[in-house]
Amino acid sequence: MRYVRDYPYLCWEQRLTKALMAANYVKLRGYLSADLEWPEAKSLPQTFLDDASSFQAPNAAWRSGLRTMRAVSPYLSAATALAFSRLRAAATACRKM
Repeated sequence: MRYVRDYPYLCWEQRLTKALMAANYVKLRGYLSADLEWPEAKSLPQTFLDDASSFQAPNAAWRSGLRTMRAVSPYLSAATALAFSRLRAAATACRKM
């Protein structure tokens, strides 16, 4: 979790990974080392959902970066759909905490 939390590059796949890990961090916080702090973990799932449209291509597929159309991928689109369902659930759970 530390590695993902601190990873500096944020293409779309990495944003999804970071948001999902943040959601897991919130769920698992009681089982994790006391020195593992991630203050923004609670807000990351919703933040990344809010920013998602900037990574969507005009044809509704998902792309890795903001400026490239060459990275549009059906696999990334499928992974995004799966992650969205998990992130929505996590964002709802975080708001209730």
